[in-house]
Amino acid sequence: MSVTVDYLVIAGGGGAGSSDSASDGGGAGGAGGYQGGAVATSAGSYTVTIGAGGAGGEGLGPQGSSSTFSSITSTGGGGGAAGGSGSLNPGGTGGSGGSGARGGAAGSGTTNQGNAGGTVGISGTGGGGGAGAVGGAASGTNQSGNGGAGLTSGISGANITRAGGGGGGGGSDYPSTVGGGVYAGAGGSGGGGDGGPGGVSSDGTATGGSAMRAAHAGLPGTVNTGGGGGGGTARGVSTGQSNSGAGGSGVVIIRYVTGTLTATGGTISTNSGYTIHTFNSTSTFIFSHSPSLSASASLSASISPSTSLSPSTSPSASISPSASISPSASISPSASVSPSISPSASISPSNSPSPSISVLPVLSSISPDRGEQESRVPITLTGTDFTSDYYPSGQLDITVAASTGSDPAAAGVTVENVVVVNDTTMTCDLVISQIAEIGYRNIRITHTGGYSTNKHFWVGYPSDFLVFFG
Repeated sequence: MSVTVDYLVIAGGGGAGSSDSASDGGGAGGAGGYQGGAVATSAGSYTVTIGAGGAGGEGLGPQGSSSTFSSITSTGGGGGAAGGSGSLNPGGTGGSGGSGARGGAAGSGTTNQGNAGGTVGISGTGGGGGAGAVGGAASGTNQSGNGGAGLTSGISGANITRAGGGGGGGGSDYPSTVGGGVYAGAGGSGGGGDGGPGGVSSDGTATGGSAMRAAHAGLPGTVNTGGGGGGGTARGVSTGQSNSGAGGSGVVIIRYVTGTLTATGGTISTNSGYTIHTFNSTSTFIFSHSPSLSASASLSASISPSTSLSPSTSPSASISPSASISPSASISPSASVSPSISPSASISPSNSPSPSISVLPVLSSISPDRGEQESRVPITLTGTDFTSDYYPSGQLDITVAASTGSDPAAAGVTVENVVVVNDTTMTCDLVISQIAEIGYRNIRITHTGGYSTNKHFWVGYPSDFLVFFG
């Protein structure tokens, strides 16, 4: 029997690119790939891998490493481009993309995991992509882009934002100094590192150059958030290059209803009826089903040898889902075991067999997969096993839920008019409020037996708003 657990899997953020004197700032690192949802798992041992952030330093920023749990793999964030030499230097692809430098294109993000980096400007670089938004574009002649925002999840018991993109690196001088320059971009909410501030004139000494390189380095992404590193500044020091920020390491969080599993691994906590395992480093998640899920074993063990069975029933006969077992160990006539049970037999009410749903609903696609603020969007959900013997077509035991990350709250999106058409098709309306947050929502099908994996639905600004301000 499988058990469904919630998960949040975030990969390591991308390292940022560096720069050198009198050049464009270094490109910012993209956030690590971000995936939240639910997965059906069987008892056993699962390796949980926590991806490292891409290193900072000199040159092109490296991609972050992937994080994994069960069948879920989140891709490391893309590295930022180097701003010290060359032209049209592109940002790296990844969970979220790194930004380019010296006119280069931004790296793209991975579908359903993150967003692309921001575009470069006349002198400034873009911000790294975040899990919740594209990296900020450079603006005017003196501002690098901010990192894209991350996403907020309450899976750990508190609403925490993670996987923000890094900020673009600053130019060779502060804009207020003679000759101009470029302001650095700020790191995106969710652990993105700030870009290195604008540089200063060279003092001509190796010692001074080293100190200045450190003072104007891009900042690293926050540990265990998957934040992208901040781009290095073109600092105006004659020797060497400015250091760029490293990406933040990833994290994996697993949550389930307390009492449904017995499990070890990671840092364990509880909140609002859930048990939570937080993995900040690579380890193993080991679990078995709770004894309360093994009703048939408890039943056979508690019947005394003197219990009489009808001639047509063997001791291994199964009990139908409708069997009712009272605290005094009486079995209704619909059970395949006769009502004659020794008074010494004791069956705990908590071990009563209940209807088990062996097949979870599978959600393959939703259409359309995007909508605007202040609108009602009819959608069609396609997949398999939307109904069963226990939950036939049209009954309200099967529903559709919308959430942000792994939060139960839909953050401005509600589900109405759910209709189970047949085993492979459902329809419903998504009602999007005027103040709904911009970004992805997880859509999944739920019923008493469990729930499906997620499909993403994008909430955007109204089209007339984009036309007016575009």
